[in-house]
Amino acid sequence: MRLLSRMMLSVFILIGLLLTLPVNAGYQIREFETAGTMLYMSFDNASLAGYWKGQTPLTNHEAQITTGALGNSCVAPQLDIQLKGNIKPTQGSITFFTKLNGSDKPIMQMLTAEGQSMMQIGKVGTFLRPWIMLPNGKALGREADTRNIPHDDWIHIAIVWDHAKGIRFYLNGQLASHQWGNFSYTDSRTPVKLEFLTQFGIDELWIFDHPLDGEQINSLRNGRLIPASIIAERIDHPKAWQPDPQTDTHLTYVPYSETIPSWAQSLRKLLIATQQLTGTLEPLRFDPHQPTRLLKAHQMAVSSDKALSTANRRLVNLWQWYTQKPTPFESDAPSLLVKAQPGLAQQMLRSIAAGERLPKHATLNLLSSFVEEGDHRLLDAAITNALSDPTQQLATLGVITCHGQFDIRQLPQVRNNRQPAVTWENMGNDVVARVNRLSASSLHVTLFNFNANPRVITMHPWALAAGQYQLISGPDANDDDMVDRIATIKQWPNVYRGSDHTLTLPGGQTVVELVQMQPASSSVALPDPAIDSQWLTWDRQTDALSLRVINLGIVPSKQVTVELYADGKLLREQVIDSLPATTDKPGQIIIRYPTFSSLGASSLQVRLISSDAQQSQKNDSFECLIKDIP
Repeated sequence: MRLLSRMMLSVFILIGLLLTLPVNAGYQIREFETAGTMLYMSFDNASLAGYWKGQTPLTNHEAQITTGALGNSCVAPQLDIQLKGNIKPTQGSITFFTKLNGSDKPIMQMLTAEGQSMMQIGKVGTFLRPWIMLPNGKALGREADTRNIPHDDWIHIAIVWDHAKGIRFYLNGQLASHQWGNFSYTDSRTPVKLEFLTQFGIDELWIFDHPLDGEQINSLRNGRLIPASIIAERIDHPKAWQPDPQTDTHLTYVPYSETIPSWAQSLRKLLIATQQLTGTLEPLRFDPHQPTRLLKAHQMAVSSDKALSTANRRLVNLWQWYTQKPTPFESDAPSLLVKAQPGLAQQMLRSIAAGERLPKHATLNLLSSFVEEGDHRLLDAAITNALSDPTQQLATLGVITCHGQFDIRQLPQVRNNRQPAVTWENMGNDVVARVNRLSASSLHVTLFNFNANPRVITMHPWALAAGQYQLISGPDANDDDMVDRIATIKQWPNVYRGSDHTLTLPGGQTVVELVQMQPASSSVALPDPAIDSQWLTWDRQTDALSLRVINLGIVPSKQVTVELYADGKLLREQVIDSLPATTDKPGQIIIRYPTFSSLGASSLQVRLISSDAQQSQKNDSFECLIKDIP
């Protein structure tokens, strides 16, 4: 995890790619048109390619691609979207993610060729002002207060208009302001461009030809308004989703044409299945930076069938693992991998060959047996079985991609929380990963790049002891988990829990091995104080609110300040002198607030301020409705 403030300050030099968009870089997919989409730009796959009905929205535009709210985002001092054929002035919807800045300039304007504003989202202090600018100089719309929304995190904005009904404005999926009434553009004004202030980023930009309702807006906020056929189209025809090769050759997709091992083919099918299950174009990579998306995925995958309660609980625990938070279950968490039963796996393979349906526990048993017997057919069978059982898809994908097929007892434990071995970023739809072996001082993984061209990805090790490591990588054409020849050998001097490391993967299969050369003192790592709404409880009998503040890092944290706000008003500021490190149990402090019900507030906001540098600021604030506190 990275410091968000550092990311914002250095966003132009992190993973930015200078792109010049060609005129014909759009793609045409019928389902977008039937959904009333005028324009869609996700900025994923490190590109500015997208879908639009009319004029090419960006021409010769310089921008940076970096981490976003859902996948990648675009960062530029200003982003101008050409609107000819891409918007319907009389009614429609515009939705996007952005980050608010300190200036009072409009974050979005719809302009005419003469520079007149027809629509804008202005900003004055903590207020956002969505306006429809009428020909007579008047404006339709009402301001919305953003004091309860963290300004250093992504915020989802939606402006919805209908000339016969009025204007609605949504913040993070909630109706923030509205003004009813009809309006008309009675003069000859024609919108020619949308102007965005995007120095901190914009992501998931949609323009529709009709007003969206609240449910649809929340679906967009959670990345879930994508038909399964579009997801399949993106996988099957990736060239349509890439920039023009004459402009950006290093991003061009060229299918890998040599032998593809069965595990990689099956795992990619499983990856697509999880995307279709959750309705998202961006693969679920169990990224700690996106816990909300993974929670929504879990909620969609979990069945109400009580017979599947064990699988459901495993999925809940899985989500907790990948957000680096202790599991909510105080009792012993069930092992993710069941103990392998000799002979059972071979019996299951025979059943699969005979077309018989396997029991619900079969997938994880096959993974366990793969460890014991080293038969790659068991791995393929486990993935195939998961493809037919949605309740097992996320768990299976997570085990293979981030945990590895080894005994659960090998994973380091924090209370009931098993750490992942590794998590990944920037793999897109091109790369799949398999964790093979793990110890406290070594990690062995296999990756397959379906793109014949190299791809740069990011690796986060979570279970390795801090220290200096040697990286050895090379091709593995015969799929024996050993490099055919050493292509790269280098030193990684500073590996610790959650540290960032980039890898450049050629097309095909690559084996990567990390081996500790020298252990490091704890001073190499950083603390990671964190808060979360899930760690908030309200005892109705004593009327006391309790908040757990947990240091997710492996070194102690000094002087942490926690601020509690009710409906935007600061109620209490508490300084914690030190937070212990998380080792075999969470390093935590519990803060209590008595007579909580006397506040009479409807919402709660909490901020954490650390005096030390920390591993991540992602878990430094949250907000919730008081009625939702357990």
